[in-house]
Amino acid sequence: MKENAILIIEKLNEFGFEGYMSGGCVRDEYMGLTPKDYDLTTSATPDQITEVFHDYRIIPTGIKHGTVTIMIDNIPYEITTFRKDGKYSDGRHPDFVEYTTSLLDDLSRRDITINAMASNGSEIIDPYGGREDIQNKIIRCVGDPNERIAEDALRMLRIIRFSTKYNFEIDIRTFSAIQENYHLLSNVSKERIRDEFNQIIINDFEVFGLYALIYSGLMEQIYPEFLKLFDIEQNNPYHFLNVGHHTLTAIRNSPNKDLRVKLALFLHDLGKVDTRTTDENGIDHFKYHAKFSVTKAQKFLKEYKYDNKTREDVLTLIKYHDIEFIPEKKYVKRMLNNIGQELLVLLCDVKIGDISAQNPDFFDQRKSEVLKFLEIIDEIIKEESCFQIKDLAVNGYDMIELGLQREEIGFALNKLLEVVIDGVVENNKEELINYLTKNLKVV
Repeated sequence: MKENAILIIEKLNEFGFEGYMSGGCVRDEYMGLTPKDYDLTTSATPDQITEVFHDYRIIPTGIKHGTVTIMIDNIPYEITTFRKDGKYSDGRHPDFVEYTTSLLDDLSRRDITINAMASNGSEIIDPYGGREDIQNKIIRCVGDPNERIAEDALRMLRIIRFSTKYNFEIDIRTFSAIQENYHLLSNVSKERIRDEFNQIIINDFEVFGLYALIYSGLMEQIYPEFLKLFDIEQNNPYHFLNVGHHTLTAIRNSPNKDLRVKLALFLHDLGKVDTRTTDENGIDHFKYHAKFSVTKAQKFLKEYKYDNKTREDVLTLIKYHDIEFIPEKKYVKRMLNNIGQELLVLLCDVKIGDISAQNPDFFDQRKSEVLKFLEIIDEIIKEESCFQIKDLAVNGYDMIELGLQREEIGFALNKLLEVVIDGVVENNKEELINYLTKNLKVV
């Protein structure tokens, strides 16, 4: 891909225009990472870009924003004219954008220094010290952080996202500006907040990001209900942290970066705010907290417009997160029937995260039970054992031949699945029909 980016720069230069790789690709290359794509910036206007690359496939979708996409080897390369932004009246988008012939003007409008670098392939143009900040592992705004944030409040979340992605500290002036301006996040759509939040919680250093959201004030804007968890102590032999710190520790310790796992852990104990009771021995209990957590999580996921599958999966993981993991085949089969293989494996990851944030005296034993549970799942799948109605050696047509009515068929098949899972009857057609004729009144 880089060879094509260099080709684009050289072609622009041939026609008398400046051309540079810019932003993330320059940052990633300097850090020794492989860029996912190469964006370019140029002194040429969109019309001039189109003229230069008239013999290439051109996608004009971003022309009104100054961007022309060129296809080379079926790979898109976005080429954007140097720009200067007007005022940001809505705190999100410039009122107008005007073209400029100055690369420095263009780089000055970027959010953070490590994204405000450009390269022509032989040298890096770095007017704001992005390379030094990479070496020092610092995330810092370009210029005055208050101005950058006032221009676009989403930048506050982007700053935290990059911090969690690279394990970089946030410059103190930049973080102070976030603390002063956190309320501006109300200018940002729920969808954009959701997308940045998702990236934060699946990064390797997600807990640092979550703490940054809390201490900056942004969590108060995103989900104030979460802050209540830090007021709920857990005086219980199985716990040693309050609910808030337990939740953050569980997120950090979960072995799976799947978004659904991280969201489930973020939301799994919300119900403890409303269900805490204390017995005569001073021990706290949170009966039915999973049910209450599901209700609250449903509101959060709906407010931030998560897709239906993500919502359903996360709510299922929360619903079952507090069950006892009994490492027995028939129990595992029932759970496979209830929620399916994919979610049951994810539930194990949720459970490991959850118990890792509880009393360490019980961790090894409880983790071994979950790992045994996972082994049994693998065994059942490899053996192609029956754990769903569709796995039975009989089906609805067999039930009809036995004279069952439509409303009776479902009951009969569920009963057969139950006895097969319990090991009462082998999963073969003759035995299943014999069992039905002897034991079920509907036949």
